[in-house]
Amino acid sequence: MVGACSFDHSIFRSKMLVPKLILLGAPGVGKGTYSKIISKTLKLPIIAVGDLVRNEICSETPVGKQMKEYSNTGKLVPDKLIFDLVKSGLNGVEETQSGYIMDGYPRTIVQAQQLEGVSPPNKVISLTMRRVDLVTKLLGRRICTRSGCGKSYNVAHALDVDYGVDMPPLPPKNGDPSKCDCGAELGRRDDDTEDIINNRLLVYENETFPLVDYYKSQNLLQTFEIKKGLNDLPQILELIVGKYIPQILC
Repeated sequence: MVGACSFDHSIFRSKMLVPKLILLGAPGVGKGTYSKIISKTLKLPIIAVGDLVRNEICSETPVGKQMKEYSNTGKLVPDKLIFDLVKSGLNGVEETQSGYIMDGYPRTIVQAQQLEGVSPPNKVISLTMRRVDLVTKLLGRRICTRSGCGKSYNVAHALDVDYGVDMPPLPPKNGDPSKCDCGAELGRRDDDTEDIINNRLLVYENETFPLVDYYKSQNLLQTFEIKKGLNDLPQILELIVGKYIPQILC
């Protein structure tokens, strides 16, 4: 069970051990979900670029309006707009040597080079999943429609016994797949339609997947195929902390 044991987080306070982690993966692979649990377990701040972008869009800032046009069509937001958000999110990380989990960034080699100039990563994990399972999980995403709640769920069950895939749904605890635990109705994100999903996956394959080779050439990359959903988490944590995993899991 993750987080069940007492763990001395001071082992990460050494400059050489503090993870500056990038999670790569196509939309729907679960980067956001894994990031939140890893953050809580290892006490690392998350820089979730998708959340930063959505905050700009919801606030209807001038930058947010530009970003909305790209997001609604499944296109990548220009590097300059994203990098400014990332720099803001990184404020204080270098001074406190707290490390980070970068969720949803970088998406291009240009962005990777920009990040290296500010706070270079020391570990990159590429999370992979079959396309059919990605589409299933993305179509199953649900979000709370109440302003300020922010809870999200997944009502889809990706199952393929022959291939070893078994990713159960993550429904509301109230047992009603149509309502958030806060009581509000659940809905879909505007970009979670089949046409936009397929376009987003195509954009990822064409523009973001080259990062795998980029980080592999720097000996920073490790790859993990998602088949069990949250049950894959212990193996992902082991890729991050290595020999310290017995102190985290029991």
